[in-house]
Amino acid sequence: MSDIKKELRENMLQLRGALPKSYREFASQVIADDFFYKWGDYDIYALYSPIGSEVDTARLTQLLAGKDMLYPKVKGDELLWGKGMLTEGYGGIKEPAILVDYLPQIVAVPCLAFDRNNYRLGYGKGFYDRFLAKFPEIFSVALAFAYQEVDTVFPEKNDVRVKAVLTDKKVLAAGR
Repeated sequence: MSDIKKELRENMLQLRGALPKSYREFASQVIADDFFYKWGDYDIYALYSPIGSEVDTARLTQLLAGKDMLYPKVKGDELLWGKGMLTEGYGGIKEPAILVDYLPQIVAVPCLAFDRNNYRLGYGKGFYDRFLAKFPEIFSVALAFAYQEVDTVFPEKNDVRVKAVLTDKKVLAAGR
């Protein structure tokens, strides 16, 4: 991991954490409503259980009630998918109790920062990048607050562009 990416991660974590909770809650609802409006016709979704000041997916979970919703579970270097009760797992992140043997059609991806080329900056472990590289047919949407856009996230050869970035202000689609 390059020093510049490490510094960007630290800065973006600090900036995101400094946003008022009321703004993060409102913006998360806007993002959930837009996500459902744009991509509510899929059958199998992969969401994440937010940590810290990430975009909250609680409203999205409500909107997608009745759909098949999967959550990531870290096993070794890969992301597996499951459902059921979420309990504390890898790095304190809530993970599903029951693994499934099928894949989501669309994945909501957390991020610390993104750029206009649809590269996202995660936490540096590469779990989502490896998954998306292995399954490029799966539609991926990074969920972020608008202020998280930067000129570049300094993508490296293993970084994978998401198909879209959805913020409280706009949607960026890959290949524009």
